[in-house]
Amino acid sequence: MKLPENIKYIVILALICFATASLLSLVYLVTKPDILAQKEKAEQKALEEVIPGAGYFQPVKLDGNLLYFRAYASTDKKRLLGYAFKAQAQGYSSVIESMAGMDVKGKITGIRVLAHNETPGLGAKIDEVLVTETLWQAIKKRFSSEKKQTKKNAEPWFCAQFKGKKTEDLIVVTGKSDKNIQAITGATISSEALTDSVRQKAREVLEHVSR
Repeated sequence: MKLPENIKYIVILALICFATASLLSLVYLVTKPDILAQKEKAEQKALEEVIPGAGYFQPVKLDGNLLYFRAYASTDKKRLLGYAFKAQAQGYSSVIESMAGMDVKGKITGIRVLAHNETPGLGAKIDEVLVTETLWQAIKKRFSSEKKQTKKNAEPWFCAQFKGKKTEDLIVVTGKSDKNIQAITGATISSEALTDSVRQKAREVLEHVSR
């Protein structure tokens, strides 16, 4: 029996959708281990960056879920440097995930943004590194015959503001501030989401530590 033209097109479209969905699922299953490995590698790197000098991170769990890491100078666990923890919050257009470090006195030692999908040019500036090099300097360096020296990873300007601040100082304000966190122009929601998530998680960790 010959199918009507409209039914035939529907069947063909359904088969194409099924084949595409199956292919995407297969690709995800094949690449999932690599994706997880890369994510774990990025988180480990972030841990080492937010607690400078730490050589061993001991996970602390609450009800089976990771709460934070105790950061020690070495595996002998004789010198506690502080605590590292992951924080996340809903930003303007995505969930913002970050890793933060805090010393034993409750001061932030550093933060790194792990993932986000905020608006380019606005909220995406939460992990943007300011470029201070001029175009001429970049061109000169590119064609320079001098031996290039390895540079340390520059730190995003927004994240750099957190260093040395206690939880009560993690408040977003407009305009420059040495005490609080200066909001990104045109991206207050993203600025507050990241700042609030770090502050709330830091307080949770301190409360658990003080028990």
